[in-house]
Amino acid sequence: MKSVLKWVGAKHNIMASLKHVLPKGGRLIEPFGGSGAVMMNTNYPEYILADINSDLIDTYQSIFKSPEKVLSELKRLYCLGRSEDAYYELRSQFNNHDSASDTQAALFIYLNRFGHRGLCRYNRKGIFNVPWGYYANPYLPETELYAMAEKNLNRIKVMLAEKGKTNKWLAEKLGRDQATISKWCTNACQPPLEALIQISQCLEVDIKELIRVPEHNPYKEL
Repeated sequence: MKSVLKWVGAKHNIMASLKHVLPKGGRLIEPFGGSGAVMMNTNYPEYILADINSDLIDTYQSIFKSPEKVLSELKRLYCLGRSEDAYYELRSQFNNHDSASDTQAALFIYLNRFGHRGLCRYNRKGIFNVPWGYYANPYLPETELYAMAEKNLNRIKVMLAEKGKTNKWLAEKLGRDQATISKWCTNACQPPLEALIQISQCLEVDIKELIRVPEHNPYKEL
């Protein structure tokens, strides 16, 4: 599986060799996340993806939180930004950093796909300055975007974070051990329906918030 972004030094071409030296465990920590190729091509229960580029990490956080919104914005930009003049207007919008987080993430992906060779470059003032790439029909990474979102998509973990609660708190509320809650929050195993109902009551949320079906799911009822 390739990544949402084109990236200099991306590791997807060497994953066949790299997988043999990766450690076993419940969590993979990537200090130099880049394109996220290692995460996209492994199956750890949990990931921590880090990088010095804050625009990159903000983009990934938006993808994890609301992939449908990011993709919707990205499709809009793909329609609007097919000329050189439009590219530079959108680049200026990105550098202003005054857009909503979903739009800012979509702008970053758009610039990566429409900019010269997928470079990510800033000047000394921190201004993104990659020129127009002259590509006739840049690839829209829809499949990759959803695949990345699902790597980190655990609705129990998301709702606990939004409510400011911990695994320990939930374990005490449900009368279960923390190890079980941890497994539920890292997709190591899934809670039974009865437990989901209890969790929704404890967090005071609709149970649908814990079992959200992504909008791209082809099996979703019409």
